[in-house]
Amino acid sequence: HKIASLREVFPNYHFAKSLDATSRYFHQNAYNVTLSINTIVLVDTFKFGKSTTQNFVTKTFYKLQNISESGEALVCSIKHNDTTYRVANFRLSYPATSLERINQLKKVFKYFNSHKNVFICGDFNLIDKKYFAWVQKFVLGYFQNQLDYLYEKSEFDKLIKKYGYNNPHVNMGTYLNILPKTQPDRILYPQNYKLKSADLHKKVFGSDHHIISVDLT
Repeated sequence: HKIASLREVFPNYHFAKSLDATSRYFHQNAYNVTLSINTIVLVDTFKFGKSTTQNFVTKTFYKLQNISESGEALVCSIKHNDTTYRVANFRLSYPATSLERINQLKKVFKYFNSHKNVFICGDFNLIDKKYFAWVQKFVLGYFQNQLDYLYEKSEFDKLIKKYGYNNPHVNMGTYLNILPKTQPDRILYPQNYKLKSADLHKKVFGSDHHIISVDLT
């Protein structure tokens, strides 16, 4: 089967960068792609650091799948009606420890704290259920630095409260697995915006995650 380029699939959108490779290339390299109907006036990246903790199983899986991590957020400045909005899109590593993911998020929130109209989104791979944390702990063998971060959701909730963000898809199961109501995916918006709707789309297109969306004013 032909693998369509992203420009073929989304011909009416502006891209965050020149995309001539196939969608499979972007998946394998853990790239983040941001598309906008409005003009993207600036594209930048913010490096929060690659994860350092992996065991033999995860290293082998990444090698076989030819997947690498960027350790950075793609930041797009989008202009609409004389207002500039910033979208920070990134992925955190599941094989990493809870401590690493929380520390990476702290860097992201701290960096954007001085900016206005910033929306933070992506696959955070947060372990937001206690039983899921214990599964990760024993399956992946992470016993170090975990005691204070077994329940990542509580640490995450503290961060979004501190920096004034809302998590509209809380308690929605965005991941297609047997573990109910796990939410690795987030769209976070500043509290000065009003939420009209937060949707989880049941139809999937070859992914193990549901598409999520928000409508804000």
